[in-house]
Amino acid sequence: MAILKNCTVFWAKLDPKNPDVFTDPKTQVKGRPRWSVQIRTHNQEQMLEWEAAKLNVKRFNIKEGANKGDAAIDENGNKTWYSTLSKNATKGDPKKGETVTQAKPVAVIDGHIQPLDPMLIGNGSVANVSFSQLDSAPDPKTGAISTNTYLMSMQVTKLIKYVPQEGNTDVFEEVEMEVVEPENAHTEAVDTTSKTTGNSPKFGDDAF
Repeated sequence: MAILKNCTVFWAKLDPKNPDVFTDPKTQVKGRPRWSVQIRTHNQEQMLEWEAAKLNVKRFNIKEGANKGDAAIDENGNKTWYSTLSKNATKGDPKKGETVTQAKPVAVIDGHIQPLDPMLIGNGSVANVSFSQLDSAPDPKTGAISTNTYLMSMQVTKLIKYVPQEGNTDVFEEVEMEVVEPENAHTEAVDTTSKTTGNSPKFGDDAF
């Protein structure tokens, strides 16, 4: 396994009991459940280190306007590169007749090598990230070989605690509220005591 140190992490979806399910935005096809984390850097040397490790590194670019495709610059004048590492939450491919079993979750520890609740990891936390890689079989047409990267574990060295945002009603002020009653708000009782020659209740034709 290899380790990438001092990675700023975002969108840590590492809950062992609730892996993320990626949905392709174009086809709307759901993929396999997985655990994932996005790592970011403003440092070009660190970005080159990631590329040398065969990670799929991308840059945040301007999405629209005259400068579409140019590097997006943040308020501090920095460019930002990122890569997403993930691990499938299941093993086995049912399409190939393989038995599907649960995979071992991504291990998360703190600086003291103690287990850390991954639900506490907020955006901007810093971590050392370990991963493994496996080369694919050569493409039958081109002979090209791709490298698959699998997230294995994380050691959080700077924790920015994630705090769920609850609805805040303090942003509202008291106003008049209009209430509209339905035209036929009352409910008419249905007499089910009448009987025919049998024991079934008698219903008129307009009862349905």
